[in-house]
Amino acid sequence: MPVRRDIVKGAGAALALYTGGHIPASALDRSDFGTPRLLLGPMMGDTGADYATIWMMASGPFSLVVEYARDAEMTDAARVPVIRPDPAQDHVVVARLTSLEPLTEYFYRVLVEGERDRYRRGMPLGKFRTAPAAGSESAFSLAFGSCARIQQDAKQPIWNAIADAKPDFFLWLGDNIYADSRDPSVIALEYHRQRGVPSYQRVGRDVPQLAVWDDHDFALNDHDRTNPVKVEALEAFKRNWANPSYGLADAPGVFFQKTIGAVDLFCLDSRYHRDPNTQPDRPGKTLLGERQREWLMDGLKQSNAIFKVLACGSGWTTAKGPGGDSWASFLSERDELLRFIRDERIEGIILVSGDTHVAEFNCIPQSVEGGYDLFECVSSPLAQRPSQSWLERTPDIRMVTPYNMSSNFGMLDFDFDGPSTATFSVRDLWGRQAWPPFVIAEDMLKMGVTSWRELSRLSA
Repeated sequence: MPVRRDIVKGAGAALALYTGGHIPASALDRSDFGTPRLLLGPMMGDTGADYATIWMMASGPFSLVVEYARDAEMTDAARVPVIRPDPAQDHVVVARLTSLEPLTEYFYRVLVEGERDRYRRGMPLGKFRTAPAAGSESAFSLAFGSCARIQQDAKQPIWNAIADAKPDFFLWLGDNIYADSRDPSVIALEYHRQRGVPSYQRVGRDVPQLAVWDDHDFALNDHDRTNPVKVEALEAFKRNWANPSYGLADAPGVFFQKTIGAVDLFCLDSRYHRDPNTQPDRPGKTLLGERQREWLMDGLKQSNAIFKVLACGSGWTTAKGPGGDSWASFLSERDELLRFIRDERIEGIILVSGDTHVAEFNCIPQSVEGGYDLFECVSSPLAQRPSQSWLERTPDIRMVTPYNMSSNFGMLDFDFDGPSTATFSVRDLWGRQAWPPFVIAEDMLKMGVTSWRELSRLSA
C-alpha cells in the first residue's frame, strides 16, 4: 500500500504540472522541497534613484533575505525583510531594496534559509548602479533588443557583448520568449528556459531590466486582442518581470511609464488591446486601445523630460505595409498620435522598436507636416538567425542599410554635458559597431526642424 500511495502522489504532481496547477503547500512536507536554493535569478528589475528590485525563484517556500552594501566586503550590509515564496506564484518573489542613493554602485547577495546557496558557492556578488534622480541631467545608457529564440540559439553569446558594454539599463522589446502556444504552462516554461540561459546570468544579475512584450510572448504569431488566453499570458508576464507597473486598473496590459533622470520612457503594450492587422485601416482601428492611447497622450503632455522615448514591440514606420504586423496596419491611429504630438508641441520624442530580425535606423519625416523628424531605433534579433525580409519592406525613410550579419543589440547613450544628445548605436555579436553611431541632438527634435538629411549625411 505505501507504494500505491507514492504512485498516486507522483501522478498528482505530474497532473499539477501538466495542467499548470499547483499542489497545495499544506499537502507537502518541508522535506518534499529538498535542498533550499534558488532555481532562477537573481535578476535585477525596475531600479530608481533610491530603490531597486530583484526578481528570483526559489526551489520551495524557503525564507529569502537580500543583503546589500556599497562595498564588495559587504561592510555594514543592510537587509530586506524575510520573504517566503508562495507555491501559487511558482515560488517567485520580488525583493525591494530601499533608502538607496542616486548614481551609486551597490553589491548584493541572496541568503536562502539564512545561508549562501550551497549550489552556488562560487557565484559572484550581484552589482548594480542606481538611476539618476528624476529631472537630473546625468548621463546614462539604455541597451535594448528583441527576439530571443532559445529554440534557435540556446547559447546566446550576445549577452556577453551586452555585459561588456556595461549599460545602466536593459529594455526587452518583445518576443522575449517564443512561447508560440496558448497553453499557459508552456508560456511559463519558456520564461524559465530563457531566464536560465548561462550567458544571460551576468546581465540579469547586474543590469536593471525592463520589458514589454510582442506576439510570441503574448501567445501565437501576430496575435491580437482576440487571444483567448491573454489574461493568463499577462499573469505569466507579470510573474516573470519586475516592471514599475502593468497597465491601469481599467486597462490591463504591460504598458508603463518610467522617468530616468532627464528622460521619460513610455513603454507600450502593442498586443492586449490590438485589433486584427487585417481589419481595414480606418478611424477607430486601434493598436493601443482607447484607454492606453489616452494614457500615453496625457503622459506626453505632462512630461517635462528633455527626451521622451516611445518603446513598442511593433515597428513604427510603413515598412511592413498594409496588413503587416506593425504600425503600418494602423496608420490612422499612428498619424492621429503624430498630429497630437505636433499640435500639442511635444518635443524630444525618439521611437524605439524591435521585431524585424534586423537592426534598423528609420525616420518618419514629420517636419513636412509642421512637426519635426521622428527617428526610429530598431534592434533585432538578440538570439536567432537574422532575416533578409527588410529587402521587401519600405519604411517612411530608411536612414542606413539595415544590419543583418549577426545577432545584435541597440544602445542609446544619453549625454547632457553641453548640448543634450541621444546617441544610437547597434552592436554586433562581438560588441563591434554595426555602423557609425547616429547622434540625435535635442535641437533636432523641435517643431519645424528638418534634420534627417543632415543626420544621414553626417553618419554616412
